[in-house]
Amino acid sequence: MDYCTQLLSRLVSMDTDSETKKGYGECANFIAEEARKLRLKPKIVFAPAPDKKPRPNVLIEYSIGMDKTVVFAAHYDTVPAGKGWKTDPFKLTRKGGRLFGRGASDNKGAIAVALSALKKLKQRGKSNVNVKLIFSCDEEVGSEFGLRYLCEKRKKEIDGDLAIVLDAGSRYIGIGCSAAVLGKIFIKGEQGHAGYPHKARNVLNSVIPFLNDLKDYSKEREKVLSKLDAQPGSPKKKVWGRFNITMLNAGVKENVFPPEAMVGFDLRLIPEEDEKKTLDSFKKFVGKLFKKHDLDGRVELNSHGGYFVDERESKIKKAISLIRKVSGKHVKTAASLGGTDGTFFARAGIPVLEFGPASKNSNFHGTNEFILADDLRKGGEFIKKFCENYA
Repeated sequence: MDYCTQLLSRLVSMDTDSETKKGYGECANFIAEEARKLRLKPKIVFAPAPDKKPRPNVLIEYSIGMDKTVVFAAHYDTVPAGKGWKTDPFKLTRKGGRLFGRGASDNKGAIAVALSALKKLKQRGKSNVNVKLIFSCDEEVGSEFGLRYLCEKRKKEIDGDLAIVLDAGSRYIGIGCSAAVLGKIFIKGEQGHAGYPHKARNVLNSVIPFLNDLKDYSKEREKVLSKLDAQPGSPKKKVWGRFNITMLNAGVKENVFPPEAMVGFDLRLIPEEDEKKTLDSFKKFVGKLFKKHDLDGRVELNSHGGYFVDERESKIKKAISLIRKVSGKHVKTAASLGGTDGTFFARAGIPVLEFGPASKNSNFHGTNEFILADDLRKGGEFIKKFCENYA
């Protein structure tokens, strides 16, 4: 088993579920120890979180006195493994050219690739840039104590001339991403005995038609189109606005009218959209539905902003050209339909692109997640060649 695959096997074996965070410390310490084996001095930066659970982020710097510095970023946290796997999600399992395991593609494969590439760069001594590796936590839950914290509070330590977010595939070069607004609508009910419907109001009788009207907001969002191309395989050429109801919770028992109902939703904005204007409009839309259905409710929003870069800007233009050269293919530029950590680099004024080893249709976030062994190899070669040729 080669070095990169060995690293990935060890990383996959650790459950770094972003919900429980129980494997964060073990994973960060392992990454730091691997860096020490490469005779580097890693730094583990803890972001202070209200729940007091440790949020370690690993910073690794290979500084060789060059004028330019390139930053490569990936995250080690994952979504929960879930059920229905054909293999053990915490044991890297090879079947043909596929390597299965939770986080193999999203995003532990990128960590293995980056460390193995750095090892080769040190051995060859031909890097044309200083290199920084950032392996952060909590990306799957908004990055508040991961890359967002680092970019806002520790910028000097993660700064560079260019950042490449490795939480991506190689079918396109990411030049932006959608803003992800995760929200909840709480609707007040009246708890009462279901056998006595004349004594209390069953709020679900109004929530059901409310939901039917709410889902129509998706039609309005589809009319909003970006100037940026959507990633390959998308049903539309340009990135478009999206809205989906994703959660519905209500009730405490079969014979009790619910005291409250909660509706969860996912609202996606195009990269260049005015977030405040759109969210104000959405709140007004929901407010009208409250009145229409005689409901007492409130809306809570949690936004992960989007971003986009100008392809004509000199550093971005040069980096795109080099990515195409060293990857050996003329990949197009596009914006991601999902949210990415590229947002925080962009906000910090650091030129950023997205390009990584994630395999096509790799079932990330689903059961039987995998990465192609060949994509691991190509990903390592890409980083090594990029650093050797950046000027």
